[in-house]
Amino acid sequence: MFEEFGKLEERFATASGQFLQEVFSELGYDDFDEFIQDNDGAKEALMEWILTIPEFVKKLKDSEIEGIDNWVNKDEENED
Repeated sequence: MFEEFGKLEERFATASGQFLQEVFSELGYDDFDEFIQDNDGAKEALMEWILTIPEFVKKLKDSEIEGIDNWVNKDEENED
């Protein structure tokens, strides 16, 4: 499927990761970290998608990630 990418960079274990790295690079970013720090909308979109998956929400509710309560509670408020 992603044969056109050739050998994957060590940092990316999958062809999908390599594909996204190439997209970020084409947009002028060194990596995902730089992209996500520079684009708050991307973080919002990714978190909104994550919160559509019940198993992920359950894990996040039990996590100790600083600030995650704001996201999980935000999702619960939208259900009301």
